[in-house]
Amino acid sequence: MKSLESLLADSWQLLKRCFVAILTGAVIFGLLSGLVKEAVSRNMQGQAEALLQNVGMDLGDFQDLQKRLEAGDPTAADEFQAEMARLQDKTTQLGEGPGGIFFLSWARSLGTAALGFGLLFWFIANTALTYFILLALRSQTGSSALLKDTMKVSIRSFLLNVWIMLRTFVWIPFIGIITAIILGPRFALAPVILLKEGKGVFESASLSYARSNGFWGKIFGNTLVTAIGVFLVLFVATLILGIPLMLLGSAGASLVLSILWMFGSAFLAIFLTKLAETVMSRA
Repeated sequence: MKSLESLLADSWQLLKRCFVAILTGAVIFGLLSGLVKEAVSRNMQGQAEALLQNVGMDLGDFQDLQKRLEAGDPTAADEFQAEMARLQDKTTQLGEGPGGIFFLSWARSLGTAALGFGLLFWFIANTALTYFILLALRSQTGSSALLKDTMKVSIRSFLLNVWIMLRTFVWIPFIGIITAIILGPRFALAPVILLKEGKGVFESASLSYARSNGFWGKIFGNTLVTAIGVFLVLFVATLILGIPLMLLGSAGASLVLSILWMFGSAFLAIFLTKLAETVMSRA
């Protein structure tokens, strides 16, 4: 069985060999996820403005008060406390009176938006993972063909992800987080089985659980070390790019960072594919 060093070396060689296809996927899926994040931010801001307006406070005034606090204005602290007390009283009155209907509607709208954006972001992330796993399995395939194949299996891949999440985390309320730690690595092979062998959603999960028997430590340890390494590299890269990103503004910086972190996710997906293949060869 290949060592961690060998798996990292193989993943790095594949990344260099297929750099253009990986960069293409990182840009496409990074931009999509970045746009979703920006939409979430704008939606949350709109919801906050609606809430503040309903309780009789202008968002611009609130932001000016925050700036005065940051500037050290001695009167701003008292004004802020008084405003917070007024908002609390107003919120309580609205919640107990006819205005409670507004808060119920606001909370429902906020929850629906959060759920919708969350599912969309999850689908994009899962589709990106599918693209990079297919790339690792078919290193000679161009990006256009990979994108086409990814679209064909994206729904099945997403359903597999949902099924794995359910099987892994549904026990947490009853037994605790330790179950996710134990069960999670046992399903790490499932996406590769689905995409490489063409198995169904339930069969891929079951085969992953069976074939990973005896390899929990290998999967968990290698994945944890590699994930920490990728995170540290991305963290340092983010710090280095900090000043140039400030020139792009918040929206531009968010998109660039999404692409950068998607590139890191690509390497991790390639590594997990290589790890899955070496485990499956010994199972």
